Formats: sequence, structure tokens, C-alpha cells
Amino acid sequence: MFICIVFFLQLLLYSSIATKSQLTLDEFFDYTDFLSVSLSPNGEYLLIETLRPNWNSSTYEFSCWLYEINTKQKQLIVTNTGGSSRPKWSPSGNWIAFLQVDQTKMSTKNRYKHYQRSFENIEKNQQFIYLYSIESKKMFPVLVGNEMPSTLTWSNNDSSIYFITSKTRKTDDDQVEWKNIIDY
Repeated sequence: MFICIVFFLQLLLYSSIATKSQLTLDEFFDYTDFLSVSLSPNGEYLLIETLRPNWNSSTYEFSCWLYEINTKQKQLIVTNTGGSSRPKWSPSGNWIAFLQVDQTKMSTKNRYKHYQRSFENIEKNQQFIYLYSIESKKMFPVLVGNEMPSTLTWSNNDSSIYFITSKTRKTDDDQVEWKNIIDY
């Protein structure tokens, strides 16, 4: 009798468990990876950096989201397909600095109309650091030259950004100087 009751309870238990839907291959490969989550120095915002596959372009898409803790609202700040943008909070929490990454999806001509003339004259190999203002919710590009910044940090009072660059391509000064000379 005891065995019948246990068997009946197990049947009842197994039948009441909701069955999960099968995971498809598309769902399995279309995951989002959270690369970093950082709290602003003033404790009002979360900065979330994500990575997810973009099947249409056969690349990965890096995105940075700003989540306001009090209002529970999120906002997409930047999306790019070139690589991680490595965002850094300013000490006051009013600014976020992003290292420039190739193929950033920002329309500089439409979004930054007041910079339009200066962007048209810039060579394609110029590098930028982008500053995002929490107060104005705008992104500002800062031209840093030909070399790719590898890391950056803020000063203690938000007045300066310090960065280190590494050469993107080798240039042989002797070859530039002696370009007309043929070696035998």
C-alpha cells in the first residue's frame, strides 16, 4: 500500500512539472555575452557592455548600455562591430570615455552636423576617443591622431584624459627618406 501511494505521488509530481520548450540552434547561437558591468562613481547608473553575434554581417556586435537605477530605464549609447570599446567612467560620474574602435556605427554627418566640415577633411586612419555626457545624452568625438589609443584614464577632477597609443602600422623613416634610391 505504501509503495502504491509513493508511486501515485511520483506520477502526480512528474505530470505537474511544466515541460520546457526545446532549445533551437538559432536560440543557442544567438546569445548575449555581458563583458562588463560597472557602477557609476555617484551610484546612479550602471554601464553594461554586451557582445552578441550579428549573423547578417558575420561579425560580433559590441554594445554599451546605460541603465538608470532610479527610473529603471536603459539607453543604448554605442554599438560597433570592430571590437570592444572599453568604456571608462569619469570620477564625477558625469562622463563616459570610449576608445575609438573601427567600424563604429555612428553617422557622423547626420548626428554631428556642427562637426560636418571637420569630419570631411579627416583622413580615414585618424583615431578618436568618444566622450558621452550623462547630462546632455550626447556623444562628442575627440581626435587623437593617427595612432590607436590602447588604454585611457581620467584625471581626478574630470579635467583631463590621459591615454597611451601604440603604432598601427610600421613606417620606416629610412625608406621614406631614400624612396628614390634603388638597392643593387
